[in-house]
Amino acid sequence: MTAEEKIKYQKLPGAGLRRDGVGHVVGVRSRLYQGPDHLLSLDTTMGFMESYKRFYYQDIQAFVIRQTHGWLIGACVFGILGAFFAMIILMFGSVEEPEIHFFLGVLAACMIGIALWNLATGPSCITYIKTAAQTESLPSLNRIRKARKVINRIRPLIEAAQGTLTADQIATAQHPSPPPNPSALTETHTPPSPPRAARVIPAGTGRIHLLYFSLCVVTTAALTLKLWFMPLWLYLFLSLLSAGAWGALIISLVDQSKTRYPAGIRIVTWAALGTTVMAIIIGYAFLFSHMRSKPSLRSNHLDFMQYMASLHPFTNPWTQMVFTYEIITGLGVGVTGLVLTLRYRRDLKMQAPASPAPPSPTPPPPENARNP
Repeated sequence: MTAEEKIKYQKLPGAGLRRDGVGHVVGVRSRLYQGPDHLLSLDTTMGFMESYKRFYYQDIQAFVIRQTHGWLIGACVFGILGAFFAMIILMFGSVEEPEIHFFLGVLAACMIGIALWNLATGPSCITYIKTAAQTESLPSLNRIRKARKVINRIRPLIEAAQGTLTADQIATAQHPSPPPNPSALTETHTPPSPPRAARVIPAGTGRIHLLYFSLCVVTTAALTLKLWFMPLWLYLFLSLLSAGAWGALIISLVDQSKTRYPAGIRIVTWAALGTTVMAIIIGYAFLFSHMRSKPSLRSNHLDFMQYMASLHPFTNPWTQMVFTYEIITGLGVGVTGLVLTLRYRRDLKMQAPASPAPPSPTPPPPENARNP
């Protein structure tokens, strides 16, 4: 057994998802562990790939905590969704299908529970650890209360490794002595070190986001046609539009993980992912309910598609709830995202430097100036 394997770690409170790099696309779960002379940051990707970073106590310079509004936004979003599903149950209490009431009740309880959990855990934050070599985010410390608890726990270890300042040292640092006489210094010529190139994140073009938000608006507009007629081709057309919108959403998330976008576009795109996942869950519950009531549709796909195409949005409270949810989320995400993306692309064109004019061709020398 090596010395590396003999190190005993204590798991620190908290766990979070990393939001930079590949963490925008796949789930990268991050945790902190306390070692005898260092902090260990463990990132787990997709449950089986692990990467480590060590921060030695003698190298830690500061912890930076920046409060965010994510906890309030999450509480409001999940609270509104929970209230929406609860309202559907109260409005259509006489529905004869009990599985609909059960499913909506579970959804409402989960949404309200998540909203209350967001409020109970306190304000959210982003925590950074700073050393002489790097500044790294700590996704596991995503709540102010939790971050302060962990910092207070490892503060004695940092002070033991670095030492503490006395009152005289603090006074000296606040009132430094005057610099020495320049004439008494020996003039030396030290070549300056080359500047360290900073990593520049390119600005995104917004084309994929524009395509996705446009597909959201077009899909919502096509969905409203079901109020007047319900042919099979419209059902197939809506299915193709939905598949294209899902693909564009995934590419948009990948694009904004590698490029720079305003916070508004990022938030709307992530909100679109949440509404899409919720729509898929509601859709599967809808299919499960109808498959149970009509077992003959399981064996014939054509009959199933014709049956789904013939359903009017107001056939029953279940279809009315699905239709209302898709219209509200589709218009909300699509219109908001279109406005933000078009404004961003306009600002991007205004900030782009004008391309220099091509140089004019040099005229040929006159005949009398040419060599004989």
